[in-house]
Amino acid sequence: MGILDKFKKTAGEAKDKVDDLVEKNSDKIPDKVEKVYDKVSDAAEKVIPGSDAAEAAEGDEKPADAS
Repeated sequence: MGILDKFKKTAGEAKDKVDDLVEKNSDKIPDKVEKVYDKVSDAAEKVIPGSDAAEAAEGDEKPADAS
């Protein structure tokens, strides 16, 4: 695993934590701020996928046949 892969993993984990906090406290965040955060988060997800997206991608891989 290269240094960039480690960075992407760490950044993805941090992004997931922030996403969870935003969801948990969405009633305290103004709607306008939440909409802007959602746009930025979606754009960041394309570059730095969170662990949820990475797990989903790993689950999509099909195991090789043992034949």
